Amino acid sequence: MRKKSSLASKVKLNSINSKVVLSIVGVTIVALAVVSMVVSMKVSKQTEQDFNDAMEAQLRDVDASIGSFFSEVESNVNMLTSLTLLKDADSRVTSYIDKKGVNGKVPMKPLEGDPYEAEVYKTFKAFVGSHVTVLASSLGVEENGGFVQFPENDRDEGYDARKRSWYELALSNEEQVHFSDAYTTSSGKLVIYAAKAIKDDNGALRGVLSVDIDLASLSEMMKNSKIGDSGYIVLVDGLGNIIAHPQNEGLVSTAISDLGIKQLEHVEQLPTEPFETKLQDGNNYVARVIPASNEEIGLQYLVFVKENEFSKSAKEITNILIMVTLCVVVVSIFIAYYVSSKISKPIQFASSHLRRLGNGDFTNEIPEKYLRAGDEVGDIMRDTHNMQKSLIRLIQDIARASGQVSSSSKALMETSEHSVIAANEVARTIGEISKSTGAQAGDTEQGALHINELGSLITDEQSNIHDLNESAKEVDTMKNEVVEILKDLVDKTQTSYSAAKDVSEVIVNTNESAEKIENASRMIKGIAEQTNLLALNASIEAARAGEHGRGFAVVAQEIRKLAEQSNTFTAEISMITSELTGKTEYAVRKIHEVEQTVQSQAESVDQTNVQVEGISSAIDRMKQVISHINQSAEKMEVKKNEMIGIIENLAASSEENAAGTEEVSASVEEQTASMEEISRASKELANLSAEMQISINKFKYEKN
Repeated sequence: MRKKSSLASKVKLNSINSKVVLSIVGVTIVALAVVSMVVSMKVSKQTEQDFNDAMEAQLRDVDASIGSFFSEVESNVNMLTSLTLLKDADSRVTSYIDKKGVNGKVPMKPLEGDPYEAEVYKTFKAFVGSHVTVLASSLGVEENGGFVQFPENDRDEGYDARKRSWYELALSNEEQVHFSDAYTTSSGKLVIYAAKAIKDDNGALRGVLSVDIDLASLSEMMKNSKIGDSGYIVLVDGLGNIIAHPQNEGLVSTAISDLGIKQLEHVEQLPTEPFETKLQDGNNYVARVIPASNEEIGLQYLVFVKENEFSKSAKEITNILIMVTLCVVVVSIFIAYYVSSKISKPIQFASSHLRRLGNGDFTNEIPEKYLRAGDEVGDIMRDTHNMQKSLIRLIQDIARASGQVSSSSKALMETSEHSVIAANEVARTIGEISKSTGAQAGDTEQGALHINELGSLITDEQSNIHDLNESAKEVDTMKNEVVEILKDLVDKTQTSYSAAKDVSEVIVNTNESAEKIENASRMIKGIAEQTNLLALNASIEAARAGEHGRGFAVVAQEIRKLAEQSNTFTAEISMITSELTGKTEYAVRKIHEVEQTVQSQAESVDQTNVQVEGISSAIDRMKQVISHINQSAEKMEVKKNEMIGIIENLAASSEENAAGTEEVSASVEEQTASMEEISRASKELANLSAEMQISINKFKYEKN
């Protein structure tokens, strides 16, 4: 039962200890909840933004790779169309317009025809053999509609190259390399062709070059390109046909309108903003259509990312914040209980000590640790200790005076009794009047004595109240100094936060510069690859020239070595910029941690400021209570003076009664009355001293 009662006393909600604990924990929970909500919202938004930035960066890399792929094809086509061999295209190339064959097919035999046609065929063969992405290379002649191709393939009867779609596409703009939409060959390969008109040195149209490009490498590129953990990129041509699908190769060559996605049903009106959709795997995705930067090739990127990946990081951080909040709340409960115990224990002791003083027990001493305390509680303890000592001295003085009065009254009573016996018969007549007058005088004297004692206590109380007022003023001054210190600390915290943000901006700028260096290295690499290709073509031309082209072959070999060295250097630059980017990203994370630490410090300062304001409010309330005590003391002083006046009036009435008795009594009666009065007064005095001693004995001011 004692344990239960002790526990109940500890958890009283109206105690100072509980109030302090609940206040600190409540403020901590509210502050952490607000901070967690704000951080969670900002982290969620920032995570989505970072994911979008990463997606766009990945798309830029893919776009750059595809752009480089088609730029290389365009460069090869321009190189071939600039060859003198092709600029001389004429009727020496076989025409199939008037030829007949078996089952409507005419066999192509370029090596058995004109030497010029055989030379063109060999050139195409060398070109196709040196480029793994090139499936075929062909030439259509303007003069006779002739056609030659490697690898050779039978032609239909009446085949006229000038009427083919690739020929007409090239003539739509004779200065430009044209790319077709993707299509599937009879062998099942997904290809596109690049076509360009061939003109001689006089600007006359001599024919059209067509190069078939295998898109298998693009499919492999899409497989290696991931967006986050689950995202992928689908490559689509201008007609809405899928060129590369990393998740399902069976969808290649199908239209995106067949995917069952409402937003992709109309190829000419594809959405420009991200949209949500559900795919056949049952997962929700965020999809986005982004056109390629090279508008001439007409490609588009269809990006799919699982919807939950956008909020994955934010949810993880939110869970961490919840765990941290719970830990902080638990720690704050222990800290609050410890702090409140330090505050409430002295106050509880003071309350118990004053209760004992009120019950008349002055034997209990205040511990030295409370008297040495330098705060307001220490001031109260010291003032209480001084008051206790003053009251003990007062009671001791009253006890001594009571003893003296008791002794004197006994001696006086014995003397008066002998005199009264002798004059009893004489004073009988006026005995009643004397008795009444003596009793009234005794009461008046007793009342005057108690009033004077009350006046002394009120004076002492006013002195204590004055000391309490001075202590309250000192506390208020110290509170104002603490507020000024906190303001200065807030300003310094803001300065630290601004400095951390400046450092973060410098590091971000450094990271952007590193990205620019890496982009420049990619451009150098592309130039080196084109140089290598030109060197290869030069080697082919030198091989055709025989002995006369040997020196040219040596130069081409040196150019190829320089291109390979350029590739090596650009790889080293890429490694250095990647390392620099990693280090700057690490520095950015550390700077963000510094910003969060400074922000947490600012929040702690704000919480301390709130606590100081709470102390200030408590001091203001204490000053109001002291003011009420001052008013009560002043009223007590007024009432004391009124009571003294009443006692003085009562004393005057007693004197008038005594004077009347003296006029009636004779000189003997006066003597008898005086003796009788002395006798009675001595008895009353003895009784009063006995009663006073009983009252004094109720006070305990000496330890047994």
